Amino acid sequence: MRTDSTPGDGGERPGSDARVRLVALVILLGIGAVLGLVAVLAGGSDEPSTAPLRVELYPGTSGLELVVYVPEEHNRPEVAGDRSAVSVECTDASGAVLAKGRHRWPFTDTDNGTTEAHVHQPIPAHDVDNVARCRLADTAPALEGRVTAPR
Repeated sequence: MRTDSTPGDGGERPGSDARVRLVALVILLGIGAVLGLVAVLAGGSDEPSTAPLRVELYPGTSGLELVVYVPEEHNRPEVAGDRSAVSVECTDASGAVLAKGRHRWPFTDTDNGTTEAHVHQPIPAHDVDNVARCRLADTAPALEGRVTAPR
């Protein structure tokens, strides 16, 4: 009976440990490359750093209006550089301003404590179907949000 291995070496060929290590290294590098690619693709955004506003379209006393809610943690004077008012700008998908107004800051209307602080921003009836987002132009971080249906 003929064998290529020497007695006592477990039947392994010389250099097989190096081959196993090389294959393991190639597999680990491949997994690392895939994970890196996933992180790059999933982690980036072209939008500037912003904090969320909730913006809802509601019927108001004189037509439709946008109700712009600001989260409590961002409704502080220093977020607007201690200004007493901020500009609310509501835009279409391309960024063209459709409605704009100045409002006291921080927002104080909470419907007797039942909702987050908010303001009512009128919008012309002919722009209602085109409005996409609203932002507070004078805040850092920039506060903005997409227009949604009421909750």
